Amino acid sequence: MMRSDHLILAGVVAAGAAASILYTTREKKLKDATMMAHPGNFKDERSPKETLAMALVAKADRKLKGYSFLGGMGAKYDDAAELLESAGNNFKLAKAWKEAGDTYLKLAEVHVKQMRCVACTRQ
Repeated sequence: MMRSDHLILAGVVAAGAAASILYTTREKKLKDATMMAHPGNFKDERSPKETLAMALVAKADRKLKGYSFLGGMGAKYDDAAELLESAGNNFKLAKAWKEAGDTYLKLAEVHVKQMRCVACTRQ
């Protein structure tokens, strides 16, 4: 095969992979919409680790929205960071890679806010 043939073949393979991912995403969205319309017809396909991780993320979100009287703002961020780290690890154990990545991004944002909070109290 010539070099141009390799490039064409690589492009076809890449296009096929992208189409497969797009189809899978559309299929998942359709299934999610169907599950919301008829929840009794489907059983939950999430693993226990993924379910636990989702609960931890929800708990961390509640911590971030609330106000802490005893520990101040820093304790709120500490608690949320701990919960998000545990949630990210549980998502990884469940092999839910996208959710794990999203959780770690949220964890990074919490750490940035925490650093700003610490900087504000030192002034």
